[in-house]
Amino acid sequence: MYRQSLEMENSNEQYVFLRRVTGYPVVNRAIIYTTDAYAKAKDYNGFVKFTLTTAENTVLSAADRARPVIAKLETPINIVDSLACVTLDKIEEKVPLVKKTPDEIVDETRKFYNATIVEPALNKYNTAKAYGLEKVLACDTFTVAETKSVCSG
Repeated sequence: MYRQSLEMENSNEQYVFLRRVTGYPVVNRAIIYTTDAYAKAKDYNGFVKFTLTTAENTVLSAADRARPVIAKLETPINIVDSLACVTLDKIEEKVPLVKKTPDEIVDETRKFYNATIVEPALNKYNTAKAYGLEKVLACDTFTVAETKSVCSG
């Protein structure tokens, strides 16, 4: 219920920056988890619900009173919003991971870890193992040859 009212309020939001950031899958999932946790905490008991409802009403009242000031600052706010969007463009260009889902991020992190840590370590292990096996076989061949020469000689 709380998430629905939050989504309705945000859908009316005119600032592109906020819409873009909340559209990132990781941010969106964090919002969902947070609002769910908030709703559970709010429903924990009557005192918590009363306290949080009072806080919500206070914030809504303050926001209503701030609307005239915000209206006067609309132009500078829009300029900041545009600059923030330019910065987001640069971030998305340099770090495309920000637009991926949490599952995709985990998969890519796992692949990177395997390619940079696990596979090189396995290659070193296999190289050392092959070298050791080669030396053991050389020792075995040498020992057999020496034993034969001592026994036949």
